[in-house]
Amino acid sequence: MHLMVLASKIPRYDGPLPVECRYRFRLNGPLLDSSNTTALGKITEDGLVRAGVLEDDNPKFVSWFCCKSEKAGKGEEDTVEVEFIPAMRHSNI
Repeated sequence: MHLMVLASKIPRYDGPLPVECRYRFRLNGPLLDSSNTTALGKITEDGLVRAGVLEDDNPKFVSWFCCKSEKAGKGEEDTVEVEFIPAMRHSNI
């Protein structure tokens, strides 16, 4: 995953911190359950740090992340869509 992030040439995130990271995995094969997508989210997040897109993935930089699994379209390759959103204050969670 780290090499895939490096190859994608995602620019460094220089926006407000911390962020919420949203990952959308569009995959061939069966849909993943939620606990499997969180494992992929962690691997993706580590790749973003190694590639220099995020400085770190500790709570100062990433306060929240969520993942979604979707079927890739016929003939499409597996992809990951990454979205950074300035974090809102979450209460009661």
